[in-house]
Amino acid sequence: MLIAQSLFHVVVPVEITALNLLMIIIVTALFPVWSEFNSALNSLLSTSNVNLNFIVKSLNRFATQNVKLDRLAEFLADHLHFRYIGLIVEDEVYGTKKINFTESDLAAIRTTETEEKKNWLKPAEHTKVLFEKENIVAAAELRDAKGRPFGYILIGQPMGKTTFEKRDLHSIEMIINLVASIIDSEERLKK
Repeated sequence: MLIAQSLFHVVVPVEITALNLLMIIIVTALFPVWSEFNSALNSLLSTSNVNLNFIVKSLNRFATQNVKLDRLAEFLADHLHFRYIGLIVEDEVYGTKKINFTESDLAAIRTTETEEKKNWLKPAEHTKVLFEKENIVAAAELRDAKGRPFGYILIGQPMGKTTFEKRDLHSIEMIINLVASIIDSEERLKK
């Protein structure tokens, strides 16, 4: 409006000025929505990279809601780009596909040792055969705030790669800890 008045000596009607101001307010208000949509889309489509910022922000949002564990597993599988993510909490298995573990399978998972000072399980014998049968490449304990295990997360084959590397474990440890805190806080609220 100022440019039109000073350069071209044109008087801009109040209605056009109000309309321009309204459009600027709408675009400014829609920018965060567009940014969030773009971030979610990039996180879903880019199988070679994991958008940790988007995942952590979404997990923080899930922490304030009463999220279903199946939905949480689907979200993690989609955005971490794994074919399967399963959560075992209180002998219930929640995951992106239905796997029927027997009581002996769950007992074998519970008795599997972890790596020294880490959450990752070191499968042996029965557990190793079970994981190979179900295409599970890694599993970790979910620990509460006091460090006691209360469940497990099972991770299937990655989508963008043919193999699962040791450094992949390190990149998702933080996310596993966030998932454990979300589930632990929900379990405490139920009691």
